[in-house]
Amino acid sequence: MSELQLGQYADAVSSFTRLIEKYPTSLYAEDGLLRKGAAQFYAQDFMPARDTLQLYVSKYPNGQARDQAYFFLGELENLAGNLELALEYLSKADELTTIQDVHNAVAFRMGTIYEALERYKEMASHFENYIMRFGDSGNLTRAVYELGRAFEYLMRPVDMLALYRENISKYAQDPANAGVDTLVEGYAEKYQANKIMLERTVALFDQLESDTEFRTQFVTDRGFLFEHFYTHQEVHQQLYNQLRRDPYFTPSLVDDLSPIAPIMRPYREQLAQYPQQSPEEFFMAALQEAKRKNDRITETRMLMGLYRLGVELDPMARYEDALIAGLTPRAILYIADYERNKRLDFAVKAWNQILINYPNDDATIVAYMRLADVSAEKGQYSDALNYLEQIATLFPGSPQVPAVILRQGDILSTMGRGQEARAKYQYILRVPDWRGVLHARALYQTGQSYMAENAFAEAHGFLERTFLGYPHLAEWSARAYLLDAEALIGMNAAQDARNTLNEAIKELSEIAPAEIMDQIKGKLKELQP
Repeated sequence: MSELQLGQYADAVSSFTRLIEKYPTSLYAEDGLLRKGAAQFYAQDFMPARDTLQLYVSKYPNGQARDQAYFFLGELENLAGNLELALEYLSKADELTTIQDVHNAVAFRMGTIYEALERYKEMASHFENYIMRFGDSGNLTRAVYELGRAFEYLMRPVDMLALYRENISKYAQDPANAGVDTLVEGYAEKYQANKIMLERTVALFDQLESDTEFRTQFVTDRGFLFEHFYTHQEVHQQLYNQLRRDPYFTPSLVDDLSPIAPIMRPYREQLAQYPQQSPEEFFMAALQEAKRKNDRITETRMLMGLYRLGVELDPMARYEDALIAGLTPRAILYIADYERNKRLDFAVKAWNQILINYPNDDATIVAYMRLADVSAEKGQYSDALNYLEQIATLFPGSPQVPAVILRQGDILSTMGRGQEARAKYQYILRVPDWRGVLHARALYQTGQSYMAENAFAEAHGFLERTFLGYPHLAEWSARAYLLDAEALIGMNAAQDARNTLNEAIKELSEIAPAEIMDQIKGKLKELQP
């Protein structure tokens, strides 16, 4: 058990095996078999773990830990991609257990499986049932967040936002409720994102109804259909496949759009019902009420929501150690970010408190990233690299790992260790699942590292790969065009640099950030003969 707790999984497997073999009828044999399977699971020896756990449920049909065995079997089948079998095992674990932590773990894993299977109605029903069964004794606000996501998939963002508002108002004053932080931040992000999506999608429908030439291309040319969704990312992207697979999506729609009216209707209805009160107005109203009641917890959370929207306001009183000692990790992160440019020492203390008090929370990753940034700003590059390495070591499966690797490369390049930096970027480029923004950034930063060494030809090659390979990622494409012009100047190819900048203006003027386009135009003006 000590070896298992210390993460010495191979040793734990050996110890449990000896126990089972030497004392097969002892009181510890049953638990030893289960723990052996768990140790194999944590050691990522998945096939032996499956065999061990299946032996357990077969050998001990009335075993005390069948719920845990079925939970691990569900996790194993989920990892293997056998999602239906995973649901069966997890449901069995939920049926058998009396432990709330197991109920919670099962519920959220099953939710992710329903999501992966795109069975969003079942996902919604699943979390509605969980909330009804367990209420406040379960992880209610996290379940509310997931239920809201299911509503979002079902084209019910109005219901999602109403659900979030209700539960933010109900739980914002609870200092220990971490789930409400997710609701606050989620509400701030999802209100505007869904509003824009609905507006752009309904605008598409309006154009289909009013513009015959556009409608003809849209319903008769599948290449035009793909290109339109590809270049208009704010239109609801799930709509592309929904239209493409719909049996009524044929050239006959040129004359009559009514067959796809059921597809268009939910978007129009949701936009018509969309709440008029903005997140800023909602948070401000709750903030004023919190101040009236001298409620520092709710005040902090409303300020956090406003901060997420780009609105920075001062608290009633200066933040102190006593307040942050009782807050959730994400609330502490907000306070540290607020204080960063005011009281850096206090911010550093807050980030370190997260590392100490919440070592396994995702907020710890952000705290390490902030500490790395502060160290790099001070020129303490080795310390910055150490903080980043802690993330890679402690959270190897986190989706933040590629961003950490990119940051490591950036710091190594700043230190003049370009070859090591490029090794980091090449690692990013070798992972197929990281295609997209991560690959574009890795290519761009590889070019940057070569530029720092005046290796202009090498830099040109990677920067060109960035804007040719990822023209739809407007920001990184524009950055690559601009830096590539510098590389070409370094190669004494001024006309090629002008051509590159002109191409950037032609391709990206309408979609790239204005600040970068202004730099591109300024650089082109400098290069005019």
